[in-house]
Amino acid sequence: MLPSLIAAFFLFSLELPGLPAFFGFLCSLICSVIVSFFMNFILGLLSMVTMNIRNINWGYNALLRFFSGQMVPLWIFPSVLGVISDFLPFRCIYAIPMSIYIGNYARMDMLGALTVQFTWIVTLRSLITGSLVCCIPFSY
Repeated sequence: MLPSLIAAFFLFSLELPGLPAFFGFLCSLICSVIVSFFMNFILGLLSMVTMNIRNINWGYNALLRFFSGQMVPLWIFPSVLGVISDFLPFRCIYAIPMSIYIGNYARMDMLGALTVQFTWIVTLRSLITGSLVCCIPFSY
């Protein structure tokens, strides 16, 4: 990704965002890595229950690519799909960091988007912690 960013900077006169947007982008990028890790960790926990995770992984990747904004930007979704994508954690991985980077989110909107990402981090972490507590046998 870095070589293509450097090439785009020189070939297409790519402009870097201002300092608040760049700091928000870095925070959002860190949060997106954490959300992605937690979702992949949950998928890994699911593989402990099922013997073949290939089809589940295919469905997960299809949903991830569609509802994260990787294939189609989320702001051109129809209203029903936009509402669905607002309630899923997939947009925290691609759409929110890129929207902050290109300037779609101003300062208060950026804080709201970072709050959404942090909420999904806490939710996914508690889901992982709860599933691990239920599965670990206690020896007294």
